[in-house]
Amino acid sequence: MFKKIIGLILLLAAGWLPATASENLILRFDVGQYRFNQDTSLVEVYYGLLPNKSAANPAGPYVVELQIMQKGKPVFQNVWRLNNRSANFGASQNQGMWVDVLRYLLAPGVYQFKMFAKNLSHPGEIDSAKITNYSVRPFGPKKTRLSSVELAQRISQSNPKVKSPFNKNGFKVVPNPPAVFNAENPDLYYYLEIYNVKKSFHGSFYRLKRTLLNGYGLPTAAVPVYTKKKPIRGNDDIEVGMIRTSDLPTGRYYLHFGLVDSNENEITSSNTTFYVYEPGVPAVSRSALPLEARMMSSDVALLSPKNTTIALGATRYFLSQAEQKVADHLTSEKSRKIFLYQFWKENDTNRTTPSLESFVDFMKRIQYANSKFRENNKAGWQTDRGRVFILYGKPSEIQYYPNVAGFREFQAWSYDTIEHGVVFIFGAVGRFGELQLIHSTKSGEIHNEGWLDLLKVAQGMTGMTDMSPGVDQRQAIREMFRRYNLEIPRFLLK
Repeated sequence: MFKKIIGLILLLAAGWLPATASENLILRFDVGQYRFNQDTSLVEVYYGLLPNKSAANPAGPYVVELQIMQKGKPVFQNVWRLNNRSANFGASQNQGMWVDVLRYLLAPGVYQFKMFAKNLSHPGEIDSAKITNYSVRPFGPKKTRLSSVELAQRISQSNPKVKSPFNKNGFKVVPNPPAVFNAENPDLYYYLEIYNVKKSFHGSFYRLKRTLLNGYGLPTAAVPVYTKKKPIRGNDDIEVGMIRTSDLPTGRYYLHFGLVDSNENEITSSNTTFYVYEPGVPAVSRSALPLEARMMSSDVALLSPKNTTIALGATRYFLSQAEQKVADHLTSEKSRKIFLYQFWKENDTNRTTPSLESFVDFMKRIQYANSKFRENNKAGWQTDRGRVFILYGKPSEIQYYPNVAGFREFQAWSYDTIEHGVVFIFGAVGRFGELQLIHSTKSGEIHNEGWLDLLKVAQGMTGMTDMSPGVDQRQAIREMFRRYNLEIPRFLLK
């Protein structure tokens, strides 16, 4: 509920609620960037002016000023007059907002944009807007890149015989500078350009993935995640499409596009935000949705097929034998994701939010394990250290023993908050020096009192296997660590 209120506050802060009448002049603008050459980008400034309908002369004239600054110094500064009959100025469907587009060539860098508008017939009718720290990127020939995503109120085939500032690459793209959609303007059109496709894709097709996220960062059931397989006709391409927003409740949304490989690993991406004002559309009750729809609007829906396989494999560490048998018979991508959703929903630590916090944390642990614990041909999540990290999280302390004379490398991971303190011992006893779990004081894990014998390089035993159980044994092990000048692992002998 809090985030829904914040979404409405953002709409109010934007100064643009299309369902209400304008009591003053309203100015809104947005910025997009496209390739011009390898050293310069084409930057488009889309702006909209909503006159005061109650003014004596809402047609103007108006004076508009645009400043483009870099490091506090002006790069461009333009001032011009306009009214509703000005050339290259179009009426939008947003209750009479006038829209236009300006184009500039800018070198890569960080810029500030400021706009100011004033009704010359009524000097008190003014408005201004700004965009700070806008980063202009280079679009060189060596990397596959996406342009900005331009949000439009309509896109149609352009007429080559009719000149218009909205024409580009065979389309007439009429922008929506406020990036707000409502019952009177429910169709969100988008336009983006794809550059250097052949640098990343070989063959006849490439894949473009579209994801719409709500204010919680979750996909929406009304607009599911969609991957489009597009034919490669040249090195560059264009993507246009439409999303109907009439089924989306009021709030802020995040539209993300990514070029993905066959495993849906993202190569490059571009994104934008927009607002929906639909007070008549109630917020979706997740509990009322069918199971598949609940999954499709959860964190699980964002998994690529490869990551679905990994997530299911790592989830097995938490499953009972009965649950593992169910998981073994899952064959389709959809059934695997539904299984993951059900399991992590039932085991979520925070059920007050729609996000699966435990699942998100679980995926972060997998990512960390893969980056830190890879062993030979095993991914990090498949190793013993990866399994322990995924199951129990970050240790309270890790003690390393890489160069102990006469012993193979080993590590001691201590966890202070589990069963009043436990330890896991990993030793390089694998065929290729892989660190394997050889002992733990955690209940249900492998327990081997003679674990130090497994690490001895030369023949002969340390004597651990001959020790009698009890306090005397622990004291003997302490003495043995002192004999080899080793730091005693925490909780190991507690």
